[in-house]
Amino acid sequence: MRAVKLHALVTSVLQTMHETEANSEGTLSLYARYGFSTIERHFETIGVTDYLAAEVNNFVRAYRVEYERGAVSDHQWHLVRRSAALLETFHGTGRVNLPTLPKWGLREPTVAYGKMLEEYCAHVSRTSRMCDSTIKKRKVLSVGFCLLWKMPRYIRLTVLH
Repeated sequence: MRAVKLHALVTSVLQTMHETEANSEGTLSLYARYGFSTIERHFETIGVTDYLAAEVNNFVRAYRVEYERGAVSDHQWHLVRRSAALLETFHGTGRVNLPTLPKWGLREPTVAYGKMLEEYCAHVSRTSRMCDSTIKKRKVLSVGFCLLWKMPRYIRLTVLH
């Protein structure tokens, strides 16, 4: 993929957001002032003019640390994070419609775990008197627990193979 200037990409994203009329002028102003400009200032400080997704991701991670320390407001953090996601989406697709961002640090279950969980839910549905809502709740809790819990490598290999 050819290099794209960050400022040109930011301008294109803001212009597209303006054309879709899904955002008010105030919202666009906040994105420009606190989201995109913060990312652009970071790129200026390190002397880079081209858009680099990896560098934006590194900056967002560093900005998260600042947010957790209390140096950045909740509002600014969300604008920077969403602006970075908009840049990535627009760079890849040319569109700005971005779904709700997942919570920070949320990981998706592995394919093997997801398959095993689906099979478990199907088994419980067939063999148990549990209602569907209980099974769905168990599934959500199970995914949350397993994503937070770090299994030792030998257990993961034993369970998944």
